[in-house]
Amino acid sequence: MNYKQLTTRYPYCILFFSLLIICGHFIYQWIAFDIMKPIMSLEITLLIQEVKGALYSIGIPYRVEGTTFYITSVNQTYGYMSIEPVCTSMRGLLYWCLVIILTSGSWKHKLWYLLSGIILIQLVNAIRITTLGLVLYYTTDRYNFYHGLFENMVYVVIFVLWVLWIEKANRVIINDK
Repeated sequence: MNYKQLTTRYPYCILFFSLLIICGHFIYQWIAFDIMKPIMSLEITLLIQEVKGALYSIGIPYRVEGTTFYITSVNQTYGYMSIEPVCTSMRGLLYWCLVIILTSGSWKHKLWYLLSGIILIQLVNAIRITTLGLVLYYTTDRYNFYHGLFENMVYVVIFVLWVLWIEKANRVIINDK
């Protein structure tokens, strides 16, 4: 790719991605949040089970009441984290679906990439919540810092997957036609 292609294509791609995320945000806030409440409840239950399994497997002592994890730290202090609807990856999944559906490519290839992205986004979100549990265990006083730091991890993954779709997967698909 030469300099002219680089300077003319990427700003439009990033603008397109940004507009899709903004539109996805308003769709999520105005329409989808009410429609997705039952799905979010199911996803919270699934996320709690995933995090419980991960914390148990790495030996972190915890107690769960409802959607709240209580963790005793190495200093014998106590911390907690509550899994709320905003902790789910539903917003990220909505963004992911919009981005892939509205970009070019064959539907056959979009479907497998969309499903792969959904699985990866769910996995990253479970890792994010588990990592916050580790932060509570080792450094309870730094939980808020790491919560803010990890909050946008799903969006970074969506952006990287989208760039891969544009640069690699979609190019192969277009050349196959």
